[in-house]
Amino acid sequence: MRRLRVGIIGAGLLTEWTIASVLQGPDAVSPADEGAWWSKRPLPGSDIRWQASVRPEVVAICDSDSERATRVGTQMRITAQYSDWRAMLKETPLDAVFCENAADLDVDALLALMSACNICKLWLAGPPDVDFEWILHLSSQSAARGVLLWWSKPLRHAAAHRAARQLIKRGEIGDVTALSLRWSTPFAFGPGSQKSESYGALDLLLSCVGASPVEVLASSAKGATSLWLRFDGGATATAIFAACDVWNTPLPRLEIIGTQGRFLVCEGGRRVGMFQPRDAARWIEPPGLASHVSAANIGGVAEDIKLFLAAENPAANRETHAAFETDFYQDGCEAARAMQLLEAASESLQSGTLVTIAPLNAHLPKSARAQNASKRNPKNSFASPLTLPLNL
Repeated sequence: MRRLRVGIIGAGLLTEWTIASVLQGPDAVSPADEGAWWSKRPLPGSDIRWQASVRPEVVAICDSDSERATRVGTQMRITAQYSDWRAMLKETPLDAVFCENAADLDVDALLALMSACNICKLWLAGPPDVDFEWILHLSSQSAARGVLLWWSKPLRHAAAHRAARQLIKRGEIGDVTALSLRWSTPFAFGPGSQKSESYGALDLLLSCVGASPVEVLASSAKGATSLWLRFDGGATATAIFAACDVWNTPLPRLEIIGTQGRFLVCEGGRRVGMFQPRDAARWIEPPGLASHVSAANIGGVAEDIKLFLAAENPAANRETHAAFETDFYQDGCEAARAMQLLEAASESLQSGTLVTIAPLNAHLPKSARAQNASKRNPKNSFASPLTLPLNL
């Protein structure tokens, strides 16, 4: 098992209650979740013969509030405690960095210093307080500097959502034609956790349809907001945001309808049901992976962090300006696409009109668009740092 020295920037509630519990608990070294519960159930924890490829070791923590850094660092048994993240990166040998809130620091400078210190993995806790052009900029900068930039997407990795995407990939419901999402918090675009919740909801929608949104219409009445989306390819989606806890669960409910007369229902990220006309419903209850996995994994946080820890950086041993494989840069494009949709929905809500969403390629320099139109060099497995997949 490879040891990964980890530093954390930010000692707020997310670090104290989520990141720390995953990195220092059993989740980080538990068996990988492949979402195949319908055909393979895990054995009891004592019988699992599986070893994680990476074991994280948190060796440093930083927060601008030195008292909070001391309190959380002591609680996590971290001796290297800093109030300046630059000092932490320069003085402590690290392999990966977790950043609780990217809006509080200069990420461009962070990427530059990480590259200078040979730290090649950065996990950001979602981009709720930025715009999509900033996300695209950081994705290209990280690729150019040889730093794996990971935008956290915990809802995507919740148990039922992973299983639903596996079923869609297997063709169990045919092509996706419509989606319906019910969300228990109000729609918001301003700073704060409400915006983060709305971003996560839209990112979850995009992960299941596999196409880019082209039109969005939003309306609001009596505290509830509804969105209508049309995707490239013809699929449509509706989303309802309201501060309501009278549904089956206060967590999200997602319905996915396919061309085979079947549809999937994800309840709160914890179970998924597949329905077919004139047939009994088939509910799939994820068994919990193993007896020692904590509740943090239910929301997908542990799985997201585990995937980040295990991901290899294809540019780590290349030249400074070697770019990532398309899949790695695609991750930044997906984060930008969700933020672009959030901005368009906010614009539609304020104007009361239908908003057309331009492809992400239209927001890149002309040179980048030309690179995107050209074919990849078959002799080189690396794409240009500004190359975007054509389906965006």
